[in-house]
Amino acid sequence: MKSKKVSLKNIFLDPNNFRLHGHGKYKYVDTKDYKNVMVQKRTYNMILEGERREGIKDLIDSFKSNGILKIDNILVRPLPDGNFLVIEGNRRIATLKALIEDNEQGYDVGNVDPEFFINKRIDVVEYEMDSDDSEAYLLLMGLRHVTKVKDWGDFEQSELVHDLNTKFELSFSEISNRLGITVAQVKRRVNTFVAMQLYKRDPQYTDQFSSKMAPMFYELMGTPQMRDWLDWSEEDKAFRNTSNLNRFFDWISKTDEKEEPIVKNRDDIRTLRKIINDSEALAIMEDQNSLIEAYEQSLSVTTEGVKKAIAALQRNVDKITVSALVHMSTVEKAKLGRIIDTLKAFEKLIDGC
Repeated sequence: MKSKKVSLKNIFLDPNNFRLHGHGKYKYVDTKDYKNVMVQKRTYNMILEGERREGIKDLIDSFKSNGILKIDNILVRPLPDGNFLVIEGNRRIATLKALIEDNEQGYDVGNVDPEFFINKRIDVVEYEMDSDDSEAYLLLMGLRHVTKVKDWGDFEQSELVHDLNTKFELSFSEISNRLGITVAQVKRRVNTFVAMQLYKRDPQYTDQFSSKMAPMFYELMGTPQMRDWLDWSEEDKAFRNTSNLNRFFDWISKTDEKEEPIVKNRDDIRTLRKIINDSEALAIMEDQNSLIEAYEQSLSVTTEGVKKAIAALQRNVDKITVSALVHMSTVEKAKLGRIIDTLKAFEKLIDGC
């Protein structure tokens, strides 16, 4: 690898950047079409995420406040014609292009060095990589974004690990060793991507899939109760209980009967697992389109809550000494009296059962 200064006009965004794979407008681009004007325009707009530039807003604010700081290297690989394709740093390159547009239109560009807008050159690190060396590319991205140099989201991490396993036939152990993550994490990533694809490819829900749902699927595949309820087969990489799978897909989706999904995020999966084997609670959830209502009425939850409350009460009673009782204040005696009255009421209720 070697560092060099390159003009932005000679640097092209990667249209197959992993960050874009979960975007609704993403489609695979063949190598020969990387430099196509419309391909680059589409890639640029997907990275920006609309006119408000939500996808790069943090970087624009940072560059305006601090200037262009060389904190992370922008990695590029040379193209046959002398230009370069971004390997790592697509958001930063898109941000620089956006700032140039702003400057040309007379908008405020903050503390960005005026010299940059004159020469439009940027420091990059050239990384020699064959155009067909996809495995090396995936491993590089994995080392940077799965092993916490700079985390990707759950969607990108899961897809990358899945590709290493299925496309390049690396075993879970090999991926674990090369990326420095546990075998269990590799398995969970692969299974998460499989689960997402099942949802995404279902004709009834394909238009509702978003990469933002990935944390929910990652939680799903890390929860034994949920996997068991769906009858997940590790060997077949499939959910055998299709009836329950259809119910789950319905819960995480908008339908004609409900404007919002019942289960919306990772935390909802954690709540759902506590009632997943309570059929009456699930019926309440589906009838009222409310996970919270089902949770509050779930017998399994209330029963477990009573057990925990009794255990906590026993621990606290054991801590009270005779000496402390003798020297209690009038206020504390009154509080204890009310507690005793409540316990006596519970005793009568139990005797009557």
